[in-house]
Amino acid sequence: MAEQWTWGRRGSTEGAPGAEDAAPSAAAKPAWMAAAAAPAPAANAAGNWGAAPAAAPAAGGGAAAAPPDAPAEISARAAEYGVGTSTGGPVTVNKALTNFGTPLVFRHVGGAAPPKERTFFNLTPNLSANLNSPLLACSATHWAVPWTGSAGPFYVSRLADLGKVEPGEGCPLLHAHKSPVLDLAFAPTDDGLLASAGDDALVAVWRLPPVDAGPCAPGLEPAARLSAHTHSVRTVQFHPSAAALLLSTSQDKTARVWDLNHGGGAAEALKLSLPEACFNTSWSLDGALFASFARDLALRVHDPRAAAAAGGAGTAMEAPGAHCGTKGGRVAWLTGAQRGGAGPEGMLLTAGFGAMSGREMKMWDPRNLGAGPTQTIAVDNAGGVLYPLYDGGTNMVYLAGRGDGSVRLYELQGGDAGGPPTLQFDNTYSAGGEPTSGAALLPTRACDVRGIEVARMLRLGQTMVEPVSFTMPRTDKKKAYFQDDVFPPAPVATPAHDAAAWLGGANAAPAVASLLPEGMMPLSQAPKEEKKIDNSVLLRQKIDHEKIAKDKKDAVVNKMQELAVAHHAHNPTGAKSGVDYERIDDSDGSDNDWGDEDSD
Repeated sequence: MAEQWTWGRRGSTEGAPGAEDAAPSAAAKPAWMAAAAAPAPAANAAGNWGAAPAAAPAAGGGAAAAPPDAPAEISARAAEYGVGTSTGGPVTVNKALTNFGTPLVFRHVGGAAPPKERTFFNLTPNLSANLNSPLLACSATHWAVPWTGSAGPFYVSRLADLGKVEPGEGCPLLHAHKSPVLDLAFAPTDDGLLASAGDDALVAVWRLPPVDAGPCAPGLEPAARLSAHTHSVRTVQFHPSAAALLLSTSQDKTARVWDLNHGGGAAEALKLSLPEACFNTSWSLDGALFASFARDLALRVHDPRAAAAAGGAGTAMEAPGAHCGTKGGRVAWLTGAQRGGAGPEGMLLTAGFGAMSGREMKMWDPRNLGAGPTQTIAVDNAGGVLYPLYDGGTNMVYLAGRGDGSVRLYELQGGDAGGPPTLQFDNTYSAGGEPTSGAALLPTRACDVRGIEVARMLRLGQTMVEPVSFTMPRTDKKKAYFQDDVFPPAPVATPAHDAAAWLGGANAAPAVASLLPEGMMPLSQAPKEEKKIDNSVLLRQKIDHEKIAKDKKDAVVNKMQELAVAHHAHNPTGAKSGVDYERIDDSDGSDNDWGDEDSD
C-alpha cells in the first residue's frame, strides 16, 4: 500500500474547498474577455491593430453580439498594451532577413551537446505513442518519457543519472495505465509532482521521491488516479502559479480542471465542453486563461472559471482554420512578462502547416483572434510536427521539429511604431547524431548562470536523450560577474497561491526570485574600467599627429619662400639698400690700355 501523501504546498496539511464550495463568479472573467467574445476584422477604419471585435456567431453556433461598450473595453486594453497603429495586416517574415537592422540581444547564442557518456543512452522510448506530442517532460530535477512495453509504462530518471540506461528489473519504469501514455507534465511549482495521460482515459498523478533519495523505485504507485474522462486523454498541463491544480483534455471533447488538494485527495473542480479535441494547451502567465490548438485546426482561448459558471461552454474566442494544412499543430502562450516584450496578455504562437504543406508559425493577439495572425513565418517544407518551446525570461523560442537535425532560435521583439510584437530569427543549432523525436526545456533555475547558460534543452532521439546547453558569449572579464542583463528574476518551485484561491477568482503570476549566486556581483554594479584603446586607433592617432606636424612644417617653409620672393621683388639684384648708387666715370677719354705694340 502506497503511503498517503498530502497534496499542495510542501509542508502544508490544509485542505481546499471543492468546486461546490468555490464556484467562480462572473466577475472572475476579465472584462476584455467578456467584451471580445467573437471574431473581428483585421483592422478598423483607422487601421488600429487589435481593433474591437464586431458581432459574429459564437463557437457554439448561436448568435452572440458584443456588448455596446466592447470597443471602449478593447481600446482601453489596447492602450494598456501599448498598441498604436499599423498600416497593414499579417506580416510574412523571411527568416534570412529578420535580424537585419534589429537589435537582437541573443543572436549570438549557440548550442553545444556533451559527449555520449554525458547523455542518457540505450533507451527504448515509445516514439509512436503520440505523433503530435513532444513526448518528453522535465523539471529541474527529473525527466520522463513514454516507454516501449506492454500496457503503458513510462521511464523516469533524475537529471544527474547520466550514462547508459540498463534494462531489467532495476529500470525505473512506472506503471498505472493499460494503454500507451500519450502525454506527461511536471508541475512548475513542484519539481517532484508528475502527471501522465493515457490512451485508457486515465490521468495518473505521481509523487516522486526527493532527488537526494536515489533513483525512482520501479514499483512506485500513483498518488492519485483521475478517471472522469470517457475517452483517450491527449494532454495534461499543470497551472503555472497555483499549487496542485491540473488541466486535462480528452477525445471526449471535454477539458477538466482537477484540484489535487481537495480534502487530502483529488477531485474534479471544473468541467468544460470543447468543440473539438485538442492537440495541446497552454496557460496564460497568471493562469486566468488557457489556449488550445484543436483537431479541427482552430485556435481557441478559454476562460475555464467563467465557462463553468455559464454551464460549461468553454470557448471564449476562436480563430477557425488557424493553419490551412491537414496535419496537427501546437500553441504556446508567449507571456513576455519578465522583459515586458509582449504586453499584459502576451501573444499566442502557433506552429502548423500551410496550404502547400510547408511548415509555418503564426503570431496572434489573444484579445482579438478574429483579426487574423499578426505575423506569419515560413519555416521549411519538412513533414514533422513543430514543437515551439518558449522561455519567458529571455523571450526566446526554441523551435524543434520531429525528424529534424537542427533547432531554430527566435527572439520575441516589441513591435515597431507601436505595432504588435514579432518573432525575429536569431540562430540555428545543428544537432548531430539521431534526429529529433521530442524536446523539452528545463526551468531557468536549473541552468548554469555562471557559465551564462541561458537555456538547457533535453532533446529526445530514437535511443537517447541529449542535454543541449545554449550559452551566450561574453568576455572573460564580464564572466566574473552575474549577467543580470541576461537573467531576470525566474520562476521558482513555490506556488503563488493555492487551488482554492484560484477557484475563488484570484489570479497571480508565478513567484519569482533572483538567480544571483552567493558571492557573485551583478554586472550592473561592476566598477567602471577605462576603455582600452584598440591598436588600430592608436596607429591612426599617430598617423594623424605626424600629418599635423608635417603640415605645420610645410606651412613655415611656404611662408619663408613667400617672404623671400617678396624681398626679391622690392630689391633687384645689385642694388644696395640705403645707399644712393650712381656710376662714376673717372676715365679721361684716352686709351690707357697697354698693349704689346706700346712696349717698344
